[in-house]
Amino acid sequence: MFATSPLYREACLLELNVRDQNPIAKYRFRRRYQLNRSASVVWLMSFLSVTSAGAATVSVSPTSSNVLLGSNVTVDIGIVGGMDLYAFQFDLAFEGSILNVSSVEESSFFASGGNFYPGAIDNLGGTITFIVNSLSGLSPGVSGSGRLASVSFDTVASGISAIQISNLLLLDSSLEEMSITAINQGEVNVVISDVPEPSTVVPLVILAFALARKAWKASGPVPCSEY
Repeated sequence: MFATSPLYREACLLELNVRDQNPIAKYRFRRRYQLNRSASVVWLMSFLSVTSAGAATVSVSPTSSNVLLGSNVTVDIGIVGGMDLYAFQFDLAFEGSILNVSSVEESSFFASGGNFYPGAIDNLGGTITFIVNSLSGLSPGVSGSGRLASVSFDTVASGISAIQISNLLLLDSSLEEMSITAINQGEVNVVISDVPEPSTVVPLVILAFALARKAWKASGPVPCSEY
């Protein structure tokens, strides 16, 4: 009876339509079209989900950086304790008046190479939305620790910019959502150097020496009686 219901048929058709899409799309489908099942099946699926999905910590690295205005700075988004990680998604926020994104690159956690999308960059609003990566096919996920992505910034003004991860989603190879132990944010402190460049220091020293010598010549030698 349940198998012939319109809702069930619609869900099956939609499942076929998204079969070849990326894991993030399939996960969202499954969350949207959950079917009512018996209490025993719900309990069983909940048990399997809890026991199969790992717990991970995702962090901005380094957590704090001090850089000179006009230089480039790179931060990594890393994971510790990943278990069977098959796909991930997150957004990143920063202070657009201090930092501008120059590149978003895939890092080494998926050593075989994933289906990486660097996200939509908005330097004015200070956001990168929908950074995504996933493995392909029936391959198992990756376990361990490493870097998920690297983000490079140009510094455009002095000040402190937070680097904040949001909307984080981790999926294992069964497309079950992994629990997240912690998300550690970061910050970048852009400072203005107060040390003159060598190219300006040397001419100033030469100029001061030349002026002192000119003044000495103008005054003439000092008589011995004045010593």
